[in-house]
Amino acid sequence: MDTELEQVDTAPIHLYEVNRVMPDLTRDYLASRVLQERALQAAQELDTEINFVPAYWNAERYMQTEAATAVSPATDINMVLTSMSVSLNGKAENNPNLRLNITMQWVLTKYNPDNKEDEAWDAMAASYRSEQHPLSEWLADNGAQLMAEVDTGIQDSLTNAFSNLPGMSQK
Repeated sequence: MDTELEQVDTAPIHLYEVNRVMPDLTRDYLASRVLQERALQAAQELDTEINFVPAYWNAERYMQTEAATAVSPATDINMVLTSMSVSLNGKAENNPNLRLNITMQWVLTKYNPDNKEDEAWDAMAASYRSEQHPLSEWLADNGAQLMAEVDTGIQDSLTNAFSNLPGMSQK
């Protein structure tokens, strides 16, 4: 079987330019608290019978936050974001056309009182893929387009993840 290798131009690595906007991206869009608030908002917008509340890991199991405990009864089922990847992908060249990819992996856990551990019950992935844009456009105005697209991608991924949960019937 003959395989033809595609010739790819070499180009300077654009890490400096991308890393220049990453602190803002991390602070504004990927911070744990921000993601938790956005996940709750996305779940509530689906208007389902399931009541979603924030939880935290106490080194043994997931527990509801104090604010959530006052609002709703306890649950032993938790939706946990186990991984999230944000990347710009494309061919190496000067001012390359790049596509933003966001991938999230979620695990549903259920507390087992017999062994007092949270056990994986189900898993799901949610992803987002943008249109291609030149790197210079992604990074213009301190990465305004990149952050706006990440915002769109996270919202799309969260909505996708929550709508695919088992038992997610609309009211």
